[in-house]
Amino acid sequence: MTYTVDMTATRTVLGIGASEPKTTDVGPNTFSFHVDSLDVSSVKKSALNNVSVLTATLTDATEIEVTKVVCVTQVTKNTEGLVRRVISPLE
Repeated sequence: MTYTVDMTATRTVLGIGASEPKTTDVGPNTFSFHVDSLDVSSVKKSALNNVSVLTATLTDATEIEVTKVVCVTQVTKNTEGLVRRVISPLE
């Protein structure tokens, strides 16, 4: 899973982590992934208050990419800091 901060002159791709391999059956399946926080210390502060992309890359058992699920994230600032709202690709 990656989080990409992309501005006109700079792009930063942050690795978020990976899940354990899971065998899925044909038909509907579910997936859950959680991180407590995202270390954005390597990203310029001016780039953080922007639209970014959260990408889940799904691979087969041999690590060949099958598909990607890409979600746009809208970042806004409030009194507690930055808030990331993930926009569902299904809406």
